[in-house]
Amino acid sequence: TFVFAGNVALQKGVQYLLEAWSRSEFVASELLLAGRISENMKIIKRRYNRDDTIRFLGWRNDMAEIYTNSDVFVLPSLHDGFGMVVTEAMANGLPVIVSENIGAKDCVREGVDGKVVPIRDSEALAQAMRYMYNNPEERSQMGENARDQITSNFTENDYGDRIFSEYQAMINQ
Repeated sequence: TFVFAGNVALQKGVQYLLEAWSRSEFVASELLLAGRISENMKIIKRRYNRDDTIRFLGWRNDMAEIYTNSDVFVLPSLHDGFGMVVTEAMANGLPVIVSENIGAKDCVREGVDGKVVPIRDSEALAQAMRYMYNNPEERSQMGENARDQITSNFTENDYGDRIFSEYQAMINQ
């Protein structure tokens, strides 16, 4: 199960995710899209609504449960300040596939916690998804690595220490 969380919108690259999904013929798999569906996506949603492997879930309050029951998190945003859902998914033990234009990509170690793909490249996205699908042991290890990465290196104290160091470096220039 692949899961996307966030506004289901063009800015989030959902159109490329849906195209990548349609190129990848996964057996006994599904793509879950959790989030409010923007107006600009409703026509695209109708096109893919006939595919019973794609489920548009709408806004959810039970994301921890959805993450627990999923295998891979995907966020192919065209631009995103950070994308907190990436760290949420990682903290829940999911390997991630993110675009290079997400601030949270700095939390993802390529090939260790997940994959970073170029924006607007459905083929690269499809390849990353196929890799995760075809390599369950590596996928599982990436999920464990992702959880360790977030819970060890991205705590509130760690964040405070990094911010303090950045400010200190600016003052000392």
